[in-house]
Formats: sequence, structure tokens, C-alpha cells
Amino acid sequence: MCSSEASAGSRRVTLESATAVLVDKDGQFAHVDPSDRDYWVKLPGGGAFRGCCNEFWWTAPYVAKAVARGQTIAALELLGKVVRPQFAQMLTWLAGANGGPATTVGKHGTDVGAHVPAELYGVLLASYPRADLAEIRLALDELVRAFPNVAQGVANALGYVYDAREGERASAFLFSNFPV
Repeated sequence: MCSSEASAGSRRVTLESATAVLVDKDGQFAHVDPSDRDYWVKLPGGGAFRGCCNEFWWTAPYVAKAVARGQTIAALELLGKVVRPQFAQMLTWLAGANGGPATTVGKHGTDVGAHVPAELYGVLLASYPRADLAEIRLALDELVRAFPNVAQGVANALGYVYDAREGERASAFLFSNFPV
């Protein structure tokens, strides 16, 4: 977090960028200028980008496996704690890459839909299924189909190479070993 420090008497106070001083009788915080810079999208390095892709592709089959075994909670946990967050992270990076350095997607990505194509935001929203195995699998399949487009968009914007072959192999494995 980008923060600034201010002196309050004899102690130092760390302020986040959005801090707004309401009353400053002594003028100790005159330099504080609120902004949202702490919340700007931080674009990934090449390693973080590849790591996100890898985590998505290597975990997606485990969701399908849990669905095939009738393990609703395991499938929901993997989808909600690993696979969807990787998709959401890639969407956030796409928003930042396309929107410029001061792009913010809000707390918990609440405003990401304003910065990415509507169909991709729709995929993200549809990835919140009820505790129903068919719905979980449908959500997973939508994420698996959409992820390559999002990742390729980020790669193109940032000058990275997206390993499409990794995604193709993982998708083929998932759909052949765990058919719908």
C-alpha cells in the first residue's frame, strides 16, 4: 500500500492515500492530499502472470473431479478459493492494462465490470453457483472457456507470452476425463 507519514506531535502516523483530514487545528496534516492511489490496479510481472495461469489450469480439473465424485463442498471450496480468484485476478489485470495506471476496480473488485467487456464480467458473475453439482460444473466450464481470452488479452497488453498450449492441454484433460 502506498502510504505517507505525518507527524502528530512526537509520534509518526502512517496514513493511507485516501485519508481525509477533517480537522487540523495545528496544521500538522496540511500536506495530506487524499487520493485513491493505494487502490490502483497493480499490474503483474511476468512471473505473477504465469503463476496465475498455472494455478488456474492446474486447479480447474480438481473442481471437475470433486463434482464427478459428488463432493459438493470440495468443489465449491476449490472453485471459490482458487479457480475463480485466479480468473478475477486476470480480469483485474485486464482492466488495469486497458484502463491505464490510475485504474481502480474497487474493494473486492466491485467495479471491475466497468472496465472489462460485459460478457467477461458476466462469466465472473455466473461463477457464483448454488451448492448444486450441475451449477458448479457449469460455472467451471464457463470459466475454463473464458480464461484463455482474458489471459491472452493481458499478455498482449503487457507484452507477455500466454502459454495457450497449457490451457488447451488442461481443458482437454478436464473435458475428456470428467465429461459433463
